[in-house]
Amino acid sequence: MQTDRLFFKCSLILFFFCLATGPSWAAEAGTWNFFKEHFVTPDGRIIDRGRQDMSHSEGQGYGLLLAQASNDRQAFERIWLWTRNNLQVREEDKLFAWSWGKRESGEWSFLDRNNATDGDICIAYSLLLAARKWQISSYKAEALAIINSMKEELLVEKYGYAFLLPGDDGFVTDKGFILNPAYMICSAFRLFAEVTGDPIWSKVYGDALKIIGASLYSSLILPPDWLLLTDSGTHISTEKSSGFGYEAIRVFLYLAWDHSLATVPGVEKLFHYYEGTGRLPVFVDLVANSLSLDEAPAGFYAILARSAEAANKGKLASRLWQRAKMKICAEKENYYSQILFLLAKINRP
Repeated sequence: MQTDRLFFKCSLILFFFCLATGPSWAAEAGTWNFFKEHFVTPDGRIIDRGRQDMSHSEGQGYGLLLAQASNDRQAFERIWLWTRNNLQVREEDKLFAWSWGKRESGEWSFLDRNNATDGDICIAYSLLLAARKWQISSYKAEALAIINSMKEELLVEKYGYAFLLPGDDGFVTDKGFILNPAYMICSAFRLFAEVTGDPIWSKVYGDALKIIGASLYSSLILPPDWLLLTDSGTHISTEKSSGFGYEAIRVFLYLAWDHSLATVPGVEKLFHYYEGTGRLPVFVDLVANSLSLDEAPAGFYAILARSAEAANKGKLASRLWQRAKMKICAEKENYYSQILFLLAKINRP
């Protein structure tokens, strides 16, 4: 009862905050149209306002997924053209430079030619979905070229697993392979297997679920932001991060898309934590087995709401969505939270 009263008070505060910031803001927050107006340039570049107005291949991929899901063909084309023309600059393959922004010289261009594999996956995935939706064969051809480059440049078969490195450079060490569970987008791997007919993608899909299932830590049984895969198994990559946070929250989202949420039983632990406290932590230290006192942003609540839907917990999902919708009003410039919020709304049952 006390938790419900606290939740009601917080909801009222956020509601009046939304009203104070203007009726158009309160009506549009958390929608594709709002995201386009605030984070997508007319030529299709998606801006991370929290990082010197940079752009990332990940963000471009998310924008493509959201435009496709919103049936916004015009926006999809603009985002894809900018992405292809500005990030697909590696001469040796069809992967994408991961970052683009302002150089010290004042020139705006790509900043690092290394790729980020989640961006490559999302771009190829969105092109395949768009090719199917709008019957555009060139999108499929471009997606297949990206998928082939991922296979040639990033695929590793080791320790009984087949997996993609998070990037072409920097993720193979003397100890083993640094991996990111949130780069394992299983629904994309299933589609890659279907479209290419190549059995390696079915193995990548199945092994992704195995790796995630073998990489759950602390009493909350959660996946880490980064892990180290060695001949002795999986370990938290403490040099990268000690816990579950801005990276690993996406694991729940992608498994919900794939109807594979049972792979991470720790989601039930977070459900119980929220029901007991009325809040979600922004970070869980999986080594110290402790939770941050800072509250998670709206995008986290939206992903947990989407996860509750996948777990057939309708009442809990409604409460989490309500909290997410109230919080998103206060996160006008939070590019990442806005993206997570919108991604949680697609592929819903």
